Amino acid sequence: MISLFHSQSCTPRSFRIAGAAAVLFTLLGASAIQAQPVGKLPAGTTFSRLEGVAIHQFAADLDEGGDIGLTSAGLKFDLLRSLGEGRSAGGSLGYTADIYDFGGTTGLGQTGPWDTVNTLTLAGYYGSPLGDDWQLMIAPSITASGESSASFSDSLTFGAVFSFTREVSQTLTIGLGAGLFTGLEDTRGFPFLAIRWEFAPGWTLQNPFRPGPAGPAGLEVAYKTDTWEFGIGGAYRSFRFRLADDGPVPNGIGEHNSVPFFVRATRPLSENLTLDLYGGFLFGGSIELENSTGNRLARSDFDPAPIVALSLSGRF
Repeated sequence: MISLFHSQSCTPRSFRIAGAAAVLFTLLGASAIQAQPVGKLPAGTTFSRLEGVAIHQFAADLDEGGDIGLTSAGLKFDLLRSLGEGRSAGGSLGYTADIYDFGGTTGLGQTGPWDTVNTLTLAGYYGSPLGDDWQLMIAPSITASGESSASFSDSLTFGAVFSFTREVSQTLTIGLGAGLFTGLEDTRGFPFLAIRWEFAPGWTLQNPFRPGPAGPAGLEVAYKTDTWEFGIGGAYRSFRFRLADDGPVPNGIGEHNSVPFFVRATRPLSENLTLDLYGGFLFGGSIELENSTGNRLARSDFDPAPIVALSLSGRF
């Protein structure tokens, strides 16, 4: 949540986990590109991973007045198990707290339309081969996202991600996928390109985020040395959440949209512990305020916003 950031240097590469900021990058489901190698291991082989993430979006001016900042912290646990014959299954449980900081008069009808947004995500995963070269991935999920006094049942989003990928060679796996999610008075679907291409020694083109309600997976170019891995990439993200039932807009809906571009530096601290450092900017950012039935009340764009993040993940 998402989600923001994941470790790419730890092995197996099939179990990369994205980090946590629900307003920046949501992690739901698993990429078939990443999960395929686990299914090739002996039946009963299990991988588990715990990750903590901290993210800060610096204050950015809103076009309608005031400014917006954000601090996020999250924790996520993932479990993946080989079922043999190329099949694998697993699940994940994550929690994120997104603490918004609105400064001045926002022009959205109040000083700040929302405060802290809590997000709880439960996701599943199943991967299976289709013939010698093709892989099917299915990742259903349920997410509850809203302020602390928001209605839990009204904060739910349900959906799933599907993908079909083909292992063209030992250095190229490519495919297509789609996601469909419904909840918070909205239904959204999207296609995405799933790819992992080691196009030169040490260089890889890949998906930095796992697709989910926030949108498709994005693209990243990464370079790996003996001790570090560096990456640069971007994606489109859109997040919706339920507002407090006793707030300025009772049981309303907030939405946070952006196009993040980032650079990443990843280093293993030990055999099972990995540190990720991120910096970047959010472009094309906007926030929207809707009433309880999903009708827009106000919208405001915000200036490009710097972001920094760190992720500490352990595999056991």
